Amino acid sequence: MSKKQRYHPLSWIIEFFQQLKNFVVPIILALVGWREVSLIYLSIGLFVLISGVASLQYATRYYQLTTDSLIVYTGVLNKKETVIPYERIQTLKQQQWFFFKPFHVVRITIETAGGSSTEAEAILTAVPETVVQQLEELRHQQREARKINVYEVTTSQILVFSLTNLSIFATFFAILAFVDQIIPASWSTWLLTVGEQFLQAGWLMLLLVGCSVLLLVSALSIIRHMIFYYRFRVTRQPETLTLERGLLERKTQKIPLTKIQGLQINQQVLRKLFGLVSVELLLASGQEEDDELKQVFLLPIVHEKEVSQVLRTLLPEWQFPNAELHYTSRNKTWYFLRIPLMILIPIIVGVFFIRPWLSIIGLLLFISWLLIEMVTSYYQGYVIINQQLCIQQYFFFTKIQTFVKRAKIQALYEETSKWLYLKEIYHVRLFIKANTSAASLRLRYIDKEDLSKIKAFYQKK
Repeated sequence: MSKKQRYHPLSWIIEFFQQLKNFVVPIILALVGWREVSLIYLSIGLFVLISGVASLQYATRYYQLTTDSLIVYTGVLNKKETVIPYERIQTLKQQQWFFFKPFHVVRITIETAGGSSTEAEAILTAVPETVVQQLEELRHQQREARKINVYEVTTSQILVFSLTNLSIFATFFAILAFVDQIIPASWSTWLLTVGEQFLQAGWLMLLLVGCSVLLLVSALSIIRHMIFYYRFRVTRQPETLTLERGLLERKTQKIPLTKIQGLQINQQVLRKLFGLVSVELLLASGQEEDDELKQVFLLPIVHEKEVSQVLRTLLPEWQFPNAELHYTSRNKTWYFLRIPLMILIPIIVGVFFIRPWLSIIGLLLFISWLLIEMVTSYYQGYVIINQQLCIQQYFFFTKIQTFVKRAKIQALYEETSKWLYLKEIYHVRLFIKANTSAASLRLRYIDKEDLSKIKAFYQKK
């Protein structure tokens, strides 16, 4: 930003008196020991010596204001550079002696949080008054830049993330299954007996048990996510993203930007009620996954209204438009429903005559499947933005928006059947290399026109 600059010539006076103070003892010894030497010659000699040292100090001291730090150069034989990032500067103190004022010069003392409590990190002996203003402006710019390039997840966000994470139920039942395998058979029998007693006690007891299980699962989820995501923080450097997290063990993961194959914005149905989403990174192989969760979250939880702005600041190379998606299959709901209808209706009817109560479970699954297919047909879509494609899918009741750049798409497959071909209806599947396997992006039952647009995007040179 600026070249190395020497201090104002008035600093020579400061250096002179500083050296004079340092030479007090030698001066006293010279006056006592060298009485035969003329006081005038002795004074001239000391003046020349001190002036020489002060001049040498003046000639070898510089300072420089760069875009991100202040650099102070000192030393005659042993050169020393003190680099002070602007964001670390805690205090700027300025002094102005009476002989500095006519020349608009000040002395600046710089203190940082990491410096000694009794000694300043650096001192600019004599610099123009404008340097103070420059330093203040650069500190402000650094703070603003830091605000933009750092995102931190608050404790309250982790709590919401924990309470809305439906996957914890799967973990809970997996733990129950594991426990069931290791406890003695007599314990299992006792637990089943207790369970039957609760069932026989009526719906109120069932409600109480259900609430207890829900509280237990919620507590486990909070503990688990607090351990993993406590003080979660994303920092953007020029070529990398740094993720920091952890309560018991602080983990730091540096991700080169070139390893990012895509991004997924996920929104479960429960989080939709709160307007919250999560952002996951799809990384090329070679990057360490999240050890426990097998996912690498860029933003574990963020408000839906803020996600585009946060992503634009963390990843300005990517585009996250607010443009409307093109929904591909809103008029093709029947195609999504026909397979569940053909498979489950005969099964449910058959099971009803064998185990009527089991058919109720089948009916619930059947309705859920139909709902998922209806939601998928209504909301699946895509949008092309220059070199980037965004595809929206539904997996169970989770909306997934995947952003991928054309260069990261490994392959494209189109599928259809004899009957769908006659109606110019196709499926398209895109593969990107993510983690140790290929991630698949699929749009089902789309028109030939949409297929052609996606193929043209993929094949464009």
